[in-house]
Amino acid sequence: MPEKNPDVWGALWSLILMHANTLTTAASAIIAVILRAFFVRKKPLLRYTVLDALICALIATTAEPLAQPFLQFFFHVQSEKASYFLGVMIGFIGTERLREYLFKFINKKVSRNDYDNQ
Repeated sequence: MPEKNPDVWGALWSLILMHANTLTTAASAIIAVILRAFFVRKKPLLRYTVLDALICALIATTAEPLAQPFLQFFFHVQSEKASYFLGVMIGFIGTERLREYLFKFINKKVSRNDYDNQ
């Protein structure tokens, strides 16, 4: 059995505090997905709701470092508030809509570049 070391809890707490914005972004995306599922009133399976929430949380945590300078410059909000906003918006939009927007954007770029190159 390893030695009892109370410093481990302090190290874990400091790690959580260092990544608090990322954790709040992911948590707000998960909460928004669950609330959106209740709002739509469809009866999706629990596993689809959980998977959608986890995917939105991953998208939100990936997009947070990219979007923070944009949100701070245009909306003049602090980084904590920007992460809440980003997580909720990504969770509210959902993965299906994000996929649709992404495919529309890619198809528009691909079709425009095909015409330009000919």
